[in-house]
Amino acid sequence: MPGPCGTGAASNNLGVAYLRLRMFECAEPHLAEAARLSGDRYGPEYAIQACIDRLTLADLGLTWALELDAANDRDAAFVHAERGWAHAQAAINMAVEGPWPSLLSYGRVLAAGCQALMHPKSPDAGAFTDVGPEIDAAPSGSLVRRALPWLVRARISRLTGDAEGGRDAALAAAAGAAGSDPFMGLLAAREGLLIDGQLQADGMSYSMLMWQQFQTQRKEFVAAHRASIELDRLERQHTEIAQARAALESALVSALAEEEVLQRAANNDPLTGLLNRRAFTRSLANSLSWRDSVSPMAVAFIDLDDFKGINDLHGHSVGDDVLRLVADRLTSCIREGDLLARFGGDEFVALVQVPQDGRSLDEWGLRVLATLAVPSTFGGVERRVSASVGMCIVDPRRLPDVEEIIRQADAAMYAAKGRGAGSVEVRRMG
Repeated sequence: MPGPCGTGAASNNLGVAYLRLRMFECAEPHLAEAARLSGDRYGPEYAIQACIDRLTLADLGLTWALELDAANDRDAAFVHAERGWAHAQAAINMAVEGPWPSLLSYGRVLAAGCQALMHPKSPDAGAFTDVGPEIDAAPSGSLVRRALPWLVRARISRLTGDAEGGRDAALAAAAGAAGSDPFMGLLAAREGLLIDGQLQADGMSYSMLMWQQFQTQRKEFVAAHRASIELDRLERQHTEIAQARAALESALVSALAEEEVLQRAANNDPLTGLLNRRAFTRSLANSLSWRDSVSPMAVAFIDLDDFKGINDLHGHSVGDDVLRLVADRLTSCIREGDLLARFGGDEFVALVQVPQDGRSLDEWGLRVLATLAVPSTFGGVERRVSASVGMCIVDPRRLPDVEEIIRQADAAMYAAKGRGAGSVEVRRMG
């Protein structure tokens, strides 16, 4: 296999040799970093870039090994060929998974070259082939279609001694990679440098210009990779925060709804929806605690007459309907600010303000009885609901005891019931 510089005169060009060696030393860590960055990304376009980065590392390893082999340093050449072969195998595996036939073919070209240097007597030694037909199958306008075929042809031309054709192909590869991929530009620049050394031409300045362009593009590419990765991280973080906030808000809404259900279960009668006994007692105590309240109020006990007979005759389902109807009708008899509760069984209790318009509490009690007595149909039978009402007038300024108020109102209700169904009894608390 011919050396990369061809003639002895080429090896005497120290400027070309020095620039080549410096380029290899500088480029490999940058390409390794780019391969790592590409591996951190998601999506097929980044997987392709990672594969190309691996191919670039393999190509650099092979070229470095060729340089050392030409200088008769076989041990060092073997080490770099082995590294190039490892990168080529990694690229081949990625290309198979792609699948990307063009990159796969180029990886095989590089692997064969490294294998030839590692094992000169191997049957695969020198198995370089033109992969142009497979590369031409790539999508029109793609990086592979623009630059890679020319790059492969430039390498094959140089290694087979066609330096003139190799230089033309390298220039075409550089033009195809310009402004799109700095690493493909590096490969084209290196091919131009190697071919310049073979031809002893005046193209050195052009190759150096391509190398300088690669350095600039490489920095921009790595910076863009890092910025893109950071942007992706921030976007994922923003999404996670938004999701956590939405979950927290949903949990808060659920907790408030659950708290409302629990509060309602603790304070309201499940059948009628009115306050229960405990909630009414607490609300009555709060109302009495307002020291600046000077308006007298009354606690009224309403007990249905012969409710047991309704349950026995029509069943508890009809009895529940009666209790719900009574709750609705009693609600229509109280004013805003008054309280109404189901005290238990067929007993209801209300906290009402003593009328200030000259009407008596007896009149309010009679209106309650009249409202309840409006005929309704229960169990297919029209019935009138009858009740007894007992009331206890309370002066808040005297700080009366809640339990005593309820006891006296209950006693007034039983006094009314003792006079007969549909009676009202009003007492003033002493």
